[in-house]
Amino acid sequence: MRSEHDQARYLVGLQRIFEDLALDPATVYQFVTPDAPHRREARYDVDRASYGIVKTTWATRDRPTPHWHWEPKEAFRPLAREYRPASGFRMTVPSG
Repeated sequence: MRSEHDQARYLVGLQRIFEDLALDPATVYQFVTPDAPHRREARYDVDRASYGIVKTTWATRDRPTPHWHWEPKEAFRPLAREYRPASGFRMTVPSG
């Protein structure tokens, strides 16, 4: 079963290892997977197979539409804090 907590801990740990080894740049798997939407019912949650650090939510339940948005997973903010000191890059959540 997918665990956002485990994903966050793992990715932040990797980022710290990369920094210790002076690997620059190092990135996480991917940001978003628009064709793998999150669903509240685990049985229909396609996002469970996504490596993204944000989850996609479609405007409709059954099919993709141009009107989707992303929501941060638990790994998003800790990774943003890890990236900020090294690069000055800031990841922010869009207001909506």
